[in-house]
Amino acid sequence: MQTRIPPMSEVQEWFKAGTAALQIGNKAEAEALLLRVVEANEEHEQAWLWLSGAVQTDEDQRVCLENVLSLNPDSAAAKRGLKAVMARLEAAGKLDQEPEDDKEEYEEEVEYEDIPSLNLAAQLLYPDSHRRKRIKRKAVGSTKDLTMFAAVSTFDDVWSRGDEICAYCAHQIDVDDRECPRCKRNLMYTQFRYDTESAHLHIFWVILLGSGQLFMLQAILSMVQGRIGVAAVVDFILMGVYMVLAYAVYKRQIWAHLTSIYLTGSVLAVALLNRIIFASYSVVPNAGLADGELFISAIAVAGIQLLLYVMLMGTLGLVLLYALFFVSPDFICDEKRQTAVRQSGVNAADRYDAIARTHAKEGRWATAVLHWQPAAAKAPSTITYQRRLANAYARLGHYERSLSVLNGAIKISGSVEMKEKLGKMKTAVLRANEQAQKRQSQKQVDSAHPQTTT
Repeated sequence: MQTRIPPMSEVQEWFKAGTAALQIGNKAEAEALLLRVVEANEEHEQAWLWLSGAVQTDEDQRVCLENVLSLNPDSAAAKRGLKAVMARLEAAGKLDQEPEDDKEEYEEEVEYEDIPSLNLAAQLLYPDSHRRKRIKRKAVGSTKDLTMFAAVSTFDDVWSRGDEICAYCAHQIDVDDRECPRCKRNLMYTQFRYDTESAHLHIFWVILLGSGQLFMLQAILSMVQGRIGVAAVVDFILMGVYMVLAYAVYKRQIWAHLTSIYLTGSVLAVALLNRIIFASYSVVPNAGLADGELFISAIAVAGIQLLLYVMLMGTLGLVLLYALFFVSPDFICDEKRQTAVRQSGVNAADRYDAIARTHAKEGRWATAVLHWQPAAAKAPSTITYQRRLANAYARLGHYERSLSVLNGAIKISGSVEMKEKLGKMKTAVLRANEQAQKRQSQKQVDSAHPQTTT
């Protein structure tokens, strides 16, 4: 998925806000902001360094500090921090020891491909956004495959063949399939082309909110003048509409963007026609006499009314300008296929586990398996990852793989209580496997001897 390339000034604002949040102890906010910085600029050395102090686990801190040293091998702070982190990992027994002949080496090939331009405004604002950078990594001399866990070589199924599979049920799908042949789930979905909102979108939201407030003030002023008519009612209605649009834009609703264009254009057109047709009309009413006294206050009210009118027209003009030329890229969606794909850029086992649990909650068990596989491989002593992987295999009907993982976990588990839990789970998987085999045998019998009706 292609993300919008934010301006350097915006990235620097994220960095400053992230460091400020970390200094006051707000690590969650600091991590979120600094992650946006390194996603936008992977070579931001200081962002990686500060991010190492915001992440929650030693594994993530290790990754951050290693990235700092890859950019600046002479960084004393990164060297000291990495030394301390490695000591903690080694003491906790979480440091993966890999033989030299099992380490993977990669060769990278960088390619650029053109993607369709969003519109003229986006092309002018983000001239490089039509080029997508693709990095192909090919393993060279690898003797270890972390993507498959637990006796991969003994299985010949979707996990070992590398076929494109459904994210939910792991059934093999064709290129033209728009729904899964097995689970019948829709494989097509729309996603924003740029997952990060631009600063223009926040400005647009504020302008819409201001427009609603100006319509409210104009309606109140009409009521003060005793002119409660159609115009005042329309002002109140438009106030509510623009308030709703502001909230919907804040939630990044596409319909709100389109509605703001058509509605604002119509309001401005009506206002322009009104000034052309009724050119003699003046927004400043005449100061009249009542009971022999001159109401000077009417002049002040008329001045306020004129000021509100000018401000409202200017604000609506900004709404239309931003809606047409500045925030359009934020609402562009691309149609994608929901297939099981592992998220790139993840190194730590706990991060793989967190991503897998998120997909499992949404029912995407095949995608969850693709993340629990490397989690179990990177941290083989963590039985929890293996239990979750075995459970996911069983849910998808790959009982032999589930049993293979459970058998391996039982062998290395040092806890009697954990061995009992794994044993109960193994019994349940064996029972489910037997029932599945019986159903398969019955189907074969039914197909070989179809019933005849008279």
